[in-house]
This record gives sequence, structure tokens and C-alpha cells, in this order.
Amino acid sequence: MTKCIGVLPSLGGRRRLRRLGVLSAVVFLASILNAEEIDKSCELGLPGPQRAPECLLNPSDTVFDSDGNLWIADGDRVIRFAKRGGTLQLTKSAVPDVIIEADAVTLEFDKSGALWVAGDELRRFSPPLASGKTADLVVPMQAGAIAFDAAGNLWVTSATGGCSRVLRFSAPFSAQMKPSVVLGQPDANSCAPSPPGANRIYNASAIAFDNGGNLFVGDSLGNRVLIFRPPFQTFMNASAALGQNSLNSVDALPFDRGGLAFIQSLAFDIHGRLWVAHNGSFVSAYDPPFSLGQQRSYWFDLFNQRSDESGVRVPFAMTVRYGRLRFTPDGFLWFSRGSAKIARLEVPLIGPNGVVHAATFQPGDISPGQIVSAFGIQLGFYGGLSGKIANGRLLAVLGKTGVTINGMLAPVLFANFGQVNFQAPFEATPGQPARVQATIDGFAGPPVFAPIAAVAPEAFTIDGNFAAVLNTEGRVGALSRGKFGILFATGLGRISGDGAVTSAVTPDDALFRVEMPVSVLLGAVECNVLFAGLSPGFVGLYQINFEVPAALGAGVYELRIRQGGKSSRPVLAPVE
Repeated sequence: MTKCIGVLPSLGGRRRLRRLGVLSAVVFLASILNAEEIDKSCELGLPGPQRAPECLLNPSDTVFDSDGNLWIADGDRVIRFAKRGGTLQLTKSAVPDVIIEADAVTLEFDKSGALWVAGDELRRFSPPLASGKTADLVVPMQAGAIAFDAAGNLWVTSATGGCSRVLRFSAPFSAQMKPSVVLGQPDANSCAPSPPGANRIYNASAIAFDNGGNLFVGDSLGNRVLIFRPPFQTFMNASAALGQNSLNSVDALPFDRGGLAFIQSLAFDIHGRLWVAHNGSFVSAYDPPFSLGQQRSYWFDLFNQRSDESGVRVPFAMTVRYGRLRFTPDGFLWFSRGSAKIARLEVPLIGPNGVVHAATFQPGDISPGQIVSAFGIQLGFYGGLSGKIANGRLLAVLGKTGVTINGMLAPVLFANFGQVNFQAPFEATPGQPARVQATIDGFAGPPVFAPIAAVAPEAFTIDGNFAAVLNTEGRVGALSRGKFGILFATGLGRISGDGAVTSAVTPDDALFRVEMPVSVLLGAVECNVLFAGLSPGFVGLYQINFEVPAALGAGVYELRIRQGGKSSRPVLAPVE
């Protein structure tokens, strides 16, 4: 990450700064769409060989290969849509370049690039993959969800003998291979007695691994997501469950008490959040670390087009339940939707520790009026946009990017794919947690929380080390003993008197002083502060006018701001 601040040498007699820019070197690939639905229905009554190749019948899963090509499980076949010119162009008329005939419910690639297809049997298609390819391995078992762990072991959900279980197979794989681990039942064939417990799985509908190698199993009839932690052993107990408050409970809890039902799919995003598709059209997100009875942090309902308590509408309504969820590294959430549709949803994802102080890029308190940065993916356009001023106010939505703090719009100063800078509303209440959500075209992503404090004083820098401070000549450089300097900062809190208005550009014809007294220290020496308040011509930028002690020796000093019992991180300031 790169911190940049632009300081121009014009004091204008009192205090001047033209423009603050906090930019990022975070850049990702390709173009962005908020929500795209690819309707490829046509001639739905025809079997695969007679159907037009571009027509989907019943898509149940999507997966991407290492080259970024899209593969779709479509009932009686698997089809591939290839990237063209570095991008994936999906339209109603787009034609797949590979068609493989196979009963297909779920798909997965192993480390060698082989495509595994689960359906009426478990099939492996080794590269190179082309139309008409036949499976080089067929395992005679009806498989449901499939996944590979980091070691290359194959995990499969199965209902052999009428009882649900999760099986682990270790390489080398063969048609008659036996599982090395069985979860949910005592072995691969028999059924355990029915009392609920931590080692029982009632209907293994989905599986996924997190980055720590923990296995998450969607137990649809148990109305829970079970978490198994390595080392794995047959018939072992799950260590935790989502959707239930006890590992011995399987009855569905009400939704508002954290309940899950009809679990269909599990997926992890790039930040390690778990996403659960359930109840026909709901998607719920859970933040790590995961624990028994943990509440969802976020949800949206694609059927009723609503998203958690914010009431933000999602881009389209579901008509029937969807297939497997898939997150791509660029933040798109893919799923099948309806009888012949594939959809991808652009979800703005702030990282778990992605809300930071704009002056330090470190997590910490948010104060009213402060400039805040958030890092993640799908937060804006790739090239980036700078804030727009209209009628003396910074617009709350920049391009398609918005931010809310506890439901209040936070005006946006800058946004690109990986970063958004915004002003915390002056109305934010200290002592409460800030629920920060990024929005794309009005669709809110999952929240990230940060504490709200009365003040969070920090100085901006010009290079990450030296303070953004002007000397009496109006330039960035060494301060002069016995003369004045102007330090630029943020996080100094509310303004006294009538105060300031969120998003308003500070005018030149009035002084907006902070409520809480501020001191500036050079080394251990406290400076005389003449003014601390909002800087004219800016939104959320503060300045401190102070006098450099005449008795101070020449040198490079650590500069700190003290306010409300808090001290900023030390930055450097040369004195001559």
C-alpha cells in the first residue's frame, strides 16, 4: 500500500492546503459488473445431444479452471465457456467450446487439472479436456458434493445404505478405492443409531475447507453446519456447529435466533468468511473465528430482494432455489439461478481488519468527522475515482461506491477496486461500535466493525515517516525555531459551537475549532498550539497551527499529537 499526500505551498495568510489525496497501489484485473444474469434457456425439453450447445437445461454448479475458463454442470453434460482475449464474455448467444457428456451435479478440479464430476457415478476426466472426452476413472458410487483438501485428498458426500456420510479418499485413486476416513457414520456402509450427536450427519448436502484445513459440512436435515478440525478420524465428533446452540440439537431454530435450514451450499470468500446458501433463497455470512452457536454477521434474501437489517435491495429476485455458490478471487459470487440461468453477483468485501485510520493505515478507533480508509475487493472501479463536490458538499456515492456507518451514509473521497476512503459522520456516537458496510450500486456487502471514540488523533505523512507539515514559508520542509508550522491530521473529533456538517467543504471565512484541546510535542517539548480545527477547502481534514520553541536545538524530532488522553504514533519532523 502506498500513502500519498499532496501539500501545496500556499498559506493564504492563515492556513491553506489545496487537496488531500490518499491513494493505493492495490490493482486487480478485468472489468466489473454489479450483477449479471446470463439467461441461456431454450429448447428445454430436448436431451443434451439434441439441444443447441449454448442452451442450458438445469445448471447445478459452476467452477473455474486454472486458466479462468468457466465450467458448468448442466444435468446430462459438462460445458466450458472459454475466456476470449483475457475476458469471459457470457451472453445468451455465447457458445461453449467444450461439451462433455456425463451425469453432472457438482464439479471440482484437482491439483493436476483433472476435472471430477459427481452425479450418478463419480468420474474423473484428465487433461487435455476436449469435447467427447471420456472418463479415465469411474467410481461406482452416487456422489453429492465433492472437495479436495490441501494434501490432495478427495472428500465426497454419500448416502450409501440410506445414511448420509462424508468420505475421504487418498491417492492413488481407483475404481474400487476405499475411504480412509468416514464422518457421520461408524463406517462406509452401516448406519448408526438415530439419537442426535456431534458425530452424526443427517444429510450431508455441502462441504468446504477453510484456509486452516478445517472441514465444514452442511447438514441439511440437521439444520446446521458442522465444523470438523484435523486430524480427522472416522466417526469423530464435530468441534462446533453453526445454526444450533448445541451439538446434540437438530431441530431448526428460528431465523432471528441464528437458525439455518435446507442448507444447499457452502463457500469461502478471499477473506475467509463462510457463506451458506439455505432456506431456498437465503445466503448468510459468518466471520472467522467460528464457534458453536455463532450468529450470522450478514445475510441477503434473493427471493424477497432484501439484505439484512439495512433493507438494501439485492439486484434481482430468485424464482427457484439456486445451485452451488462459488467465489472467484476477484470477489464475484457465482451461482445457478432458476432452471436455465447462471448469475454472478458483485459483492463488495471489506477485509476483516480492513477498516483503518487514513493517516496510518492501521486498525483502530474511528472518531466523528475522521477520514477513514477501507481495504478489500470489489469496492469500486479499477482505475479509481476521486470525490465529487456539489453545492459545497462531498457526494455520498462516488460512481457506484457508497459506504454506511451504522446505516448513515459516509461521503466518499476516493474509491477504486481495492480501497475506499470516506468521512465518518460527525453524528457517529462515541462508545458504540461502528458497523461499516461498502455498497455497490446500493447493494451492501458484509459488515466490518470498528470502535467509535471521541477522538483518534493521527498526523498525515508525506512518505510514511515525515509529517505532512508546512513551515512559515508555506512549503514542506524543515520547521524553523521560534516560528510557526501547520500540521495536517485527522481524527480530532467534533467541532465546538455550531460544529461542522458531515460532507461539507470547510469554508474560508470561519474558524471551526475542535471541542477537545490538542497539544503537539516535538520530542519531549510541548509546543504552543494556536489553532486546531478543520482545514479550509477540505472534507475531514484537520490542521494544527503551532509554534516551534525557539530554544529547541536543530535536528530531526519525533512529533506527536496528544488529545483526550491519547497520543498519536510518532512521525518525524526536521527542525533547523
